[in-house]
Amino acid sequence: MTKILHGTWRLSLLALLLIVSNETFAWRGMRMPELFVKGRYLMAKDVNGNDSIVNLHGFGQTYSAYFNGYAWCKDSYGNVLWGKTHDAAACVKWNKEQISKMLDAGWMVNWMRLHMDPHWSNNETKVKQWENANPGKYYGENNIVAFDMELFKKYLDQVFIPMAEYAIENGIYVVMRPPGVCPENLAIGDDYQQYLIKVWTYVCNHEKLKNNPYVMFELANEPVNMKGDAIYSLE
Repeated sequence: MTKILHGTWRLSLLALLLIVSNETFAWRGMRMPELFVKGRYLMAKDVNGNDSIVNLHGFGQTYSAYFNGYAWCKDSYGNVLWGKTHDAAACVKWNKEQISKMLDAGWMVNWMRLHMDPHWSNNETKVKQWENANPGKYYGENNIVAFDMELFKKYLDQVFIPMAEYAIENGIYVVMRPPGVCPENLAIGDDYQQYLIKVWTYVCNHEKLKNNPYVMFELANEPVNMKGDAIYSLE
């Protein structure tokens, strides 16, 4: 699993990739062999049992009412129903439809980057409190003071896992991305690292995700500066 995670970290930075093996297409119900890392390559056993290089190609989804254009929380006149922006069933239904439309249109995708959007795990009361204490500032996705673990657990079950399962049912491997983005500076033991450990400890031990051969994890999104001995640097 550790090797797969490290391989996934590199692969998640690539834009479009193509399968290079005996299976050159993606389709509903396609064969989905277990992936593994060998050297610098993501690989799988082909139909003859040989190790074959696999490059995934696909798309990303995020499950925020805002980033979904409020499509699943509007009335028939196009007005946003603000009380429906956390309607998990409506969100899942609409996003499943988007995947289905792509596949129906002939998009041969076999990989999806699934963002566990903080729209679902932020405590709105704490967001408002922070904004009131910081007038004129925007509560960004790298801010974790309003993160609510119980909300995250609830919507992992109601939104993120159902979407992952739907993707897999349609021949699509899933890379799960943590909520939000990294702050500019990161350091071992800081609040953000502890937050990531908390999130992934729960996700990796979930009965539907632990040892799931079709799900991979992107450990952190958009890290910029990593603290070394004296300065922040990615080098």
